[in-house]
Amino acid sequence: MNRRLDQLNQNFLTLLGGLNYGGRRRSLPALMALALTACAVPGTGDRAASGPSPQTKTDAIAASPTASTSSTVSDLLGQGDQTLVADNNAPIRFGKPIDCKLGEDCFVLLYPDRDPAKPNAIDYTCGQLTYDDHNGTDFAIPTWTPDTAVPVIASAPGTVTARRDGVPDRRILTPEDQASVKDIECGNGVMVDHGNGWSTQYCHLKRDSVRVQPGDRVETGTPLGEVGLSGMTTFPHVHITVRRGSDAIDPFTGPAQSTGCNLTARSPLWSEPIPYRETGIVRSGFAPQAVTEDDSWLGRWTSDELAGDSPALIFWIHSYGLRAGDVEQFTLIAPDGRKLVDHTQPIDGDTKNRVVYVGQGTRFGPLQKGQWRASFRLVRNGQVIAQSDRVGTVR
Repeated sequence: MNRRLDQLNQNFLTLLGGLNYGGRRRSLPALMALALTACAVPGTGDRAASGPSPQTKTDAIAASPTASTSSTVSDLLGQGDQTLVADNNAPIRFGKPIDCKLGEDCFVLLYPDRDPAKPNAIDYTCGQLTYDDHNGTDFAIPTWTPDTAVPVIASAPGTVTARRDGVPDRRILTPEDQASVKDIECGNGVMVDHGNGWSTQYCHLKRDSVRVQPGDRVETGTPLGEVGLSGMTTFPHVHITVRRGSDAIDPFTGPAQSTGCNLTARSPLWSEPIPYRETGIVRSGFAPQAVTEDDSWLGRWTSDELAGDSPALIFWIHSYGLRAGDVEQFTLIAPDGRKLVDHTQPIDGDTKNRVVYVGQGTRFGPLQKGQWRASFRLVRNGQVIAQSDRVGTVR
């Protein structure tokens, strides 16, 4: 193995590693035996990235009442995963449930599932950004730490009917983790009654951030809490479910006449259009070691400066919504102008979440000091659909 790497890479080590959800996972040693091919860093898998196993109801705000939960929680937060239905009289409109700028510091990662058949799942565009029985919309932020304070806000005027707080913030990665949030999948959450049978629920808020109580009157934009990682989730976001009565309704289709996707008659319930972005970059940057999805979501490696004695220089990309046939392109240029990486790689399967990286090691000498230039392009059908250009400095 080491002899093969020496023959392939000599004075620099190039890695392409990925948490490739939905694709074929391969071990690092097996991949490193091939020059510049994708390798799978041990990860959480497709289902863990976008929701738990089919046996566990995700984002179901069912909860056993606790000291921090109102007596109405079992009734109001007990609506788990319902079939999305249409309503022909939808006078209400909803704002986004998070105080951020879509496309800049937040994005929609997952949409309601519009395919009633199990285990199939499609979003309203017939895309892959959902999972089976997902009954809400996930507004995500790129990274989260305990100091992150992105407000979750009421989407419409109404009255708070239930709340929960006190559930710890952590990424759910294992069956044991899933079992620990059984019956509190929503984590810290709030329910708001908007009248005429309409209600919204907000899930995965940060522990100790919920600031409203049952009976409180809220207006559109009233802070309810902050984005967190509580309950059944693997990434920082607020999950919002819109309901009429006990039925969950897809706010991107509104009073549609059927399930399914690409409907000809849609009446979205959002007060302002929320563009659909199938593919994007969550984060990118430099690090002194291989990067994982955990590193990205939890706010590690935020600096573009590396110490001169770092064991490696890694340029990494965290992207979402990749499709089979997409092509990743990487370049990495050293301070002296040498292009150490110039690599193109196809994606072999639809992928909701992916962390990949390239870099140089120090097996044959320290990192070159100065500015390193790195670029990433994601190409679909001959067109660049996502890109990142970064400059890192080795001191």
